[in-house]
Amino acid sequence: MFGDFVENEELENQKPTTEETDVEEEETLEEDSYDENESYDEEGEEISDEDKTPYQILMEDLVEKGVLFADEDKEYDVSEDGIEELLEDTVNARLGSLFQENKELAMLYDVVQNGGSIQDVMQIYGEVNYSELDMSDEGTQEQVVIDYYTAKGISEDRISRLIESSKDDGSFGSEVQEAYSALVNSQRTQMQEYLSSLEEQKAEQEEYAREQMVTLRQTVNNIEEIQGFKLDKRTRDDFFSYMTQPTKNGMTRLQEDAQDYEKQLVMAFMYYTNFNSEDMQRRATTNVSDKLSKALKSQKDSNIRSGSSGSKRNSNIDDFDDIII
Repeated sequence: MFGDFVENEELENQKPTTEETDVEEEETLEEDSYDENESYDEEGEEISDEDKTPYQILMEDLVEKGVLFADEDKEYDVSEDGIEELLEDTVNARLGSLFQENKELAMLYDVVQNGGSIQDVMQIYGEVNYSELDMSDEGTQEQVVIDYYTAKGISEDRISRLIESSKDDGSFGSEVQEAYSALVNSQRTQMQEYLSSLEEQKAEQEEYAREQMVTLRQTVNNIEEIQGFKLDKRTRDDFFSYMTQPTKNGMTRLQEDAQDYEKQLVMAFMYYTNFNSEDMQRRATTNVSDKLSKALKSQKDSNIRSGSSGSKRNSNIDDFDDIII
């Protein structure tokens, strides 16, 4: 899992020849010392605890204690990403085991995963989840039959007569089973139909999102300039990633910046000025010009005081280094 685990199979009913005995005894000793529960490097050498990384020690310890589940058919990176993958596999494995025992819970989980609401589920089940009823209770049995006939549109008086008649002729048990199965299947069918509609909606939304992503990619690729700012291919690619590529926290850099209060104020001001890039450029140019004029004046005054011609560099010329946009 965290290294190359090799399992050696011994050949049964095969006796070594005299010439092979010494060699095979040596190989057998090597095989016996090869523990499949230990970690080995690519050359088959056992990795001691001293050579293991903290991540590897932690991962193996958690799996050995049963805290985490490891898929035997997978190899996990010995890193933080590997631990996250182990956690994900553990959750999925335990959920899978739980859902096998409880189909209703599995369906409810699927509903939530596909964007459904608990309120919709409650409307489907109403006040009773028939699959969870204790059908050994006589009062419950009778109520199930009443609910079944009521759902079929039969009046209360006729329902009472049907129940009394079935009790008299001994068919009430069969009637209860028929009503119970019909009500349970009805609720499950409604849930399945609701889940199917959610899955269709989710598929449509994902397809729409893909189409929007393609359109955005094409739009960005065709942009050569935004408000006076030139965009080369490298900038366009990074700009697209900035808007669409999720970071480790699940948000894009754009979404992260949108939560920054100061950056929100900057964007609000940009909206306020209607993204007047000409005014921004004018202000930037004026700022540079002012700094340049001050630097030149400072150099001239220094030359006059020192009596130099100005052709010789003065230390005050370093003021030019402070000119920034």
